[in-house]
Amino acid sequence: METTIREFADALQEKAHEHYIRQFGQENADNIHARSWKVNVRSGRKYTKVDLGDSGKFMVDNSTGYVYYIKGYGVVDIRKCFGKVQDILAAGFRFDGYSIVPLSLPAHMGARFGFAGRIA
Repeated sequence: METTIREFADALQEKAHEHYIRQFGQENADNIHARSWKVNVRSGRKYTKVDLGDSGKFMVDNSTGYVYYIKGYGVVDIRKCFGKVQDILAAGFRFDGYSIVPLSLPAHMGARFGFAGRIA
């Protein structure tokens, strides 16, 4: 499970970096906004925290592998389940600056229509 969470974190960091390059340009994304797209993984007893930049973003249930958005740091929002880590990686996703969105949706549809808010 830990390797798939690490794969998810690596993919998220790559997608977030691409988003910041599109939004701010290569030089600004790499210099000014470098802290914003760095991903940190912190393992816990029940959940693994996947932090983006200086704030928390996602939590992964260690027993089931489900990825959740957070209400506050360390507090899972059960209503915003993205699905299992393996399924998210298999389907592919993009980062829209707020959340992750399946590649199957058009670019103008953001997190409102994406994984967020769906119970898998």
